[in-house]
Parts: sequence; structure tokens; C-alpha cells
Amino acid sequence: MALRWIGAPFWAGWSPSAVADKRSQKLEIIVAVRQQNLDQLERELMAVSDPRSSRYGKHLSKQEVDALVAPAAESVAAVTAWLKSHGIHAKRKTANGDFLRATATVEQAEAALSTSYALFTHAATNTVVCRASAVRHSPVL
Repeated sequence: MALRWIGAPFWAGWSPSAVADKRSQKLEIIVAVRQQNLDQLERELMAVSDPRSSRYGKHLSKQEVDALVAPAAESVAAVTAWLKSHGIHAKRKTANGDFLRATATVEQAEAALSTSYALFTHAATNTVVCRASAVRHSPVL
């Protein structure tokens, strides 16, 4: 696999190499699901921060914020179904479902995300990471 980089020079000290076996090499995928009511959250933040407001100092709990901005159930279902259509099974990473976590093979991730992955090795530390080398498009559901 030959990788070609266009634009700025590659990160200092890192060099790309091919993924050994895309069918067995696994990586973790974390997907953000669109939150809702962010305008309402901003209004609440401004109210609890304004000494003239009757809400001043009455901050929402983490659970209240999570409930307020939780993505619509349909959004979580759509993202989960999209991942599943590529053989990727996701679980909630956060209590309100605004982030999903999945383990996928490189082959599955490349198909789902329309990208290609490569291993990158740092010369000084010998650290190896797997990263997308090119993104052709980013799906929005």
C-alpha cells in the first residue's frame, strides 16, 4: 500500500505504513450523535449566571443537563442502524447516548466511513497508532 500525502509535511517523526491485516486489525470508533436543545442549555446557563435572574445560582445537575441535551431516540437509532449495516455493533459511551463506542475491524471502518487507514510509527518512541489517512466524505445522519 503506497500512501501519498498532499499539503503540509507529515507530522515530525511519524512515518506511515500499511495495516497488516485489515480483516483482523481492530480499532475503536467513537461516534458523536447530534445533541438537541443546545439553545435552551445556553439560555439556562445565562440565567443561572445573571445576578438579576430568579434562576441565579440554581445550576442544573449533570443528570439534568444530560437529559436536556440528549439526542433524539431516532438519531441514536439511525446511527446505530448505520453502523450495524456495516457489521459494527455500537454501545452507548455516555449515559444520554450522545456518544457511541464500537470496536470494528479496519476493513469495516474503511467501508463505513469511506476512508482508508494506515499505521503510523513514531521514530523516537516506536509508538504505533492506526489513523485514517484520507477522508473522502463524512456521513451526516
